[in-house]
Amino acid sequence: MQSWLDASFSDIFAELKYQYYRSEHWRLAATGGVRFPAGRWDDPNNLVDYPTGYAAWGLGLQVHQDFVWQKPGLAQRLGVLTPGDFFINTTFGYEAILPDEKPFRVCDIHQPICPNLDRHVQRDVGDIVEAQISASVGLLPGLTLTPMYLYTHKFQDHFHGHLGFNYRVLRAETDADSHSLDLRLGYSTALLVAEKRFPVPLSLSLRYVERLASNNNRLQTRYLGFILAGSF
Repeated sequence: MQSWLDASFSDIFAELKYQYYRSEHWRLAATGGVRFPAGRWDDPNNLVDYPTGYAAWGLGLQVHQDFVWQKPGLAQRLGVLTPGDFFINTTFGYEAILPDEKPFRVCDIHQPICPNLDRHVQRDVGDIVEAQISASVGLLPGLTLTPMYLYTHKFQDHFHGHLGFNYRVLRAETDADSHSLDLRLGYSTALLVAEKRFPVPLSLSLRYVERLASNNNRLQTRYLGFILAGSF
């Protein structure tokens, strides 16, 4: 046992979003996505490492519902909130992760040291269901505050192999629930660009995320982040 350090990509997502309804106060859209197995999976010979993704292909679908209250004008056309404007979003998502093959030590999860190594275990990762609600409020022209709550449920994994081991033990604690809070303070330069006072449309956000509650190996985490995005 010793300290361990690594750097890796997580799984990568490619998504396509389509807005199928828009009115003065409502916007409805759907997003289809693909998960690419770019993450690093758990090393069965290292007891202290941690995976950076499922390292599996997946297919997902999300439906989005926005209720918007915004004064007409330039800011509305640009999609930028000003003082007194707000929108409420609800999103429901389902992701099916496709079966694959991974190496495992087929041991009880609470006694992970055993000689039962199978490098070709057939794994079917449990699908993921998510429900999210958020609200964005305009504080100043281009400056918004957005609190968001996210609930995630993951179904149990299933495993099969051909070496005669008890593969059912790998299913233990692979289902999970988590509750997370995401708080963002963001600023958009879109209004400044429209008024020719800034050259590039940028979005900057300061983000605080905390997992409030979880079970079955979902780490209790909290972190600060900074997001910079540009439009062209």
